[in-house]
Amino acid sequence: MASDDFPKSPIQRMNSSESLTSEKSRVTMENRIYSGFKPQSCGKNSQDDQTQGSQGSSECHQIQENLTAIIKERDSLRAQLEVQKNRCLLEKDKWRCCRSTCYHFSKVKKSWEESKNSCISLGAKLLKLESRDEQDFIRTQLSSDYWIALLLKVEGSRDWKWLDGSPPGGFLNISVPFKNTTQSCGVMENTAHIVASNCCTEHLYICKKTIKVTIE
Repeated sequence: MASDDFPKSPIQRMNSSESLTSEKSRVTMENRIYSGFKPQSCGKNSQDDQTQGSQGSSECHQIQENLTAIIKERDSLRAQLEVQKNRCLLEKDKWRCCRSTCYHFSKVKKSWEESKNSCISLGAKLLKLESRDEQDFIRTQLSSDYWIALLLKVEGSRDWKWLDGSPPGGFLNISVPFKNTTQSCGVMENTAHIVASNCCTEHLYICKKTIKVTIE
């Protein structure tokens, strides 16, 4: 008789029953796990998800661009309002403004040095022309000869410089002074032509102030 044909003892029958129960429990657990598992959808559904995601990203990007443009426009309007407020204050002191820069055309004649100090007392500086557009604006305001912040590098030389040491722009119409001249300071005539004059001579003068714009 083969060993498998022998009747099983109570202990063997109990172990066999426990093994069968354990196996059933394992199968039941695996079925529960796999029943809750959903593989990633393929084909049309997956493409639809990608399309929707792309559209959503594009819409978010457009919203961000629109918000940035609105913020810039707001800041620009605030700056313009601030300029207008400051301009109204400056006009009380007879300032003439172009964009965010204002100019004071004096009514009293002074020497070049006195003119420079008068501008400083107004919180401004003697006029320095920095562009052709600015020169064109000043030309429309001229009614006489005015001191500006131009002077010879060295007295008696023929080279001009601005008060801050920078060279004048090529757009300016400046006369070349005579060699060894004692006329060392720049005067702008009513035609916007700039000539040399004795610094102690009294002329009207132009002060320049840039309006400070603050954005909260």
